[in-house]
Amino acid sequence: MLKRIAIWFLVSLWMLEELLWDAISWIEERIAFLHLVQIIERWVAARTPWQAAVLMLTPAAVLFPAKIVGLWLLTSGHAMSGIGVILAAKVIGTAIVARMYRLCKDALLTLAWFAWGYRLVVRISTWVRTTDAWQTAMGWKNAIRANARELMRLLPWHNH
Repeated sequence: MLKRIAIWFLVSLWMLEELLWDAISWIEERIAFLHLVQIIERWVAARTPWQAAVLMLTPAAVLFPAKIVGLWLLTSGHAMSGIGVILAAKVIGTAIVARMYRLCKDALLTLAWFAWGYRLVVRISTWVRTTDAWQTAMGWKNAIRANARELMRLLPWHNH
């Protein structure tokens, strides 16, 4: 029973990661053309491995106060606002880290500890994606997406 719970926990984490990557890709497509974004990305891509590692931690540090505000809102009777702030901070932070990771991956992989952690995550990810629980979750995800697309087509302002 404990093994099954652990598998579903890992599947949930990986599914959340996959959904976040989808959202992040959508956001990246909409801002990648901005000149300032291009300048920042060139600067990030030119960092040394250790500078890149520090940069990967920066969004967590910068967005930590927003998460505290979200917790304060939660405990002050503003649950939806608190959840919204926490989720927004999580998505924004994940988007920034994901983009920086793509830009700095080669440099980061020259750090032995990072390369070890990367290989471990890849092994776990590969295993998670072979489980029956993953296949079930992917079926749910695909069904939800299909239903969401159909719902969007029914909205009066949707372009056909």
